[in-house]
Amino acid sequence: MQSSKEKLGIFLYNKEGFSISLQNGISIIKWSCIEKVFAYKTDLLTTDEICLDIIYKDKTITITEETTGWTIFLAYMTKHLKLKNNAWLHTVSLPPFETNLILVYEK
Repeated sequence: MQSSKEKLGIFLYNKEGFSISLQNGISIIKWSCIEKVFAYKTDLLTTDEICLDIIYKDKTITITEETTGWTIFLAYMTKHLKLKNNAWLHTVSLPPFETNLILVYEK
């Protein structure tokens, strides 16, 4: 049995990109169409939640560390996009309860 960190979750991948199943439908996104990725934290009073805003074709989708498939998505993102800062996750994580907005990727 796969742990939740090993599941593809709401994502399906192919050579060119991925699809993501959201409440308002399925979005198909090519890696080459992603313009920017921002990371930040939201304060949930007793904990923080790390979020990614993925901007493509004048649209934005947001995924969080609670999104099923998050860990595998991060691996694919790192493989397919030339990130501006490979330590972005650590940078966003500390200090706690601060937004720590960071540009992770820009085309």
